[in-house]
Amino acid sequence: MSINVKFAINGVIQAAILPDATPFNDGMMTPTQLRQLEVLFASLASPPVIVPAAPYFVSFMSSVALPQEINIPNASAQRAGVMTKEQAAALQAAWVASGKTLPAAPKGLPLSLRFDVNLSVPQSVQLPPAAFGGARGGGAGGQSGALTGEGVQMLGAVVSAPPASGWTQNLIAANAGVQEVWGISKNEIYASDRNNVYKWDGAAWALSGLSGVNQINALWGTVGSIWAMGGIHLRKSVDNGANWVDQPAPIAGWSNGQAMWGMPDNSIIYISGSYPGHGAAVLQSVDGGANWTLAFDQPDGDVPKGIFGYAANDVYFVGFNDGVYHWNGAALTQIQAPTGNESSFACWGPASGQIYWCTDVPTLPVKQVMHAVGAAVFAETGPWITNGGGAPDDEVWGISGFDANHIYAAGFNNNGAKAYKISVPNNAGPGTWVLDALPSGADTDPGAQALQVWVDPATGFVMMVGSRSNGDGVSWSK
Repeated sequence: MSINVKFAINGVIQAAILPDATPFNDGMMTPTQLRQLEVLFASLASPPVIVPAAPYFVSFMSSVALPQEINIPNASAQRAGVMTKEQAAALQAAWVASGKTLPAAPKGLPLSLRFDVNLSVPQSVQLPPAAFGGARGGGAGGQSGALTGEGVQMLGAVVSAPPASGWTQNLIAANAGVQEVWGISKNEIYASDRNNVYKWDGAAWALSGLSGVNQINALWGTVGSIWAMGGIHLRKSVDNGANWVDQPAPIAGWSNGQAMWGMPDNSIIYISGSYPGHGAAVLQSVDGGANWTLAFDQPDGDVPKGIFGYAANDVYFVGFNDGVYHWNGAALTQIQAPTGNESSFACWGPASGQIYWCTDVPTLPVKQVMHAVGAAVFAETGPWITNGGGAPDDEVWGISGFDANHIYAAGFNNNGAKAYKISVPNNAGPGTWVLDALPSGADTDPGAQALQVWVDPATGFVMMVGSRSNGDGVSWSK
């Protein structure tokens, strides 16, 4: 038995045959085929971009002439071109609730499941022969041509996270204290020290067209554009990092640019910094960065260093003084008051209503990685080592993830660079984190530092950057 997988990217049909000698049932994929399909999507050089909170348009067919259609909201953007488990469950529930039925189909007729990202990038999966189940996706013994509950869950399982594997270390540049990283895909990733931007092409790092400048504090971008921001400067490249253009000041007197984040479709972009009369401000652009207006003044002069969100009206900000805030597009809610003795440099979340962030200054109480679920805030449990006074020696600077079960943090202590990963997520109390050993002795190299991490939302590929004790900028990826 084989599974014929077809999908289109910008109108170009892609196809692959996934062989498997041990079929489950008619029309259902085995775990081996699921893994092969996952590898196939992960191997795409330019996977379609999924927009958080965008609807999935789903069409079932028992024959080409008889489509059935349902819109399924996307609650958690995961891997481009495939459904999340939540979407699979919602799809099954909506199908049953709709009361629609599929006409009987001869055994062996392929069942086609078609879904679009923003109604513009059609994807199709064919399961030969048709899955057998109830007329509305029920249990066994029903009509042929219907998608069974098991079939829906089988599709949801495609987004199971990539298997754990060891890190690979690569040199970014000699004598480069690399501190920032952002990716467009696993084959187009950018990293920076304070003066240069480097580009990863899937195999090696090389200096981009931006070098010898002053103060790069943040990188962010989407397909077709990458930004570098710091101090008074906003620079942008629209040719994959080959050339960079200084952008006009977003507002008169702009300075201290620190953080940048936006939606994948550029419908909203936020930046943080200062300008006269506004010591800690967040600006927003709704036209791809052409024009900027004040979104809000940050309380307590706490300039955000980390920004992450799920929609224009669902964004989190973490600050130099460890303040954490949520913006709903009109009002700011404080999640954690500034402590004044720590700095939070990064934040990331797996789903709306949640945010993780990390702190860089070893102080008591121990709270190197924090997690907020709604208004509840938890200090995560981890392998933080302590000094003689009982305070942690670990500084955690970067955090990113693929889903709730696969989150990574970058940091260091007196023994060397450290990679951490979540092992037991918990939305009702502290979760548990463990060390994820780095190669080439980086985590036993005093002076080595891991400072930022980016996880590809399409494939789960992880890129962590930092430096070794000899000053070389390096990356660790898996």
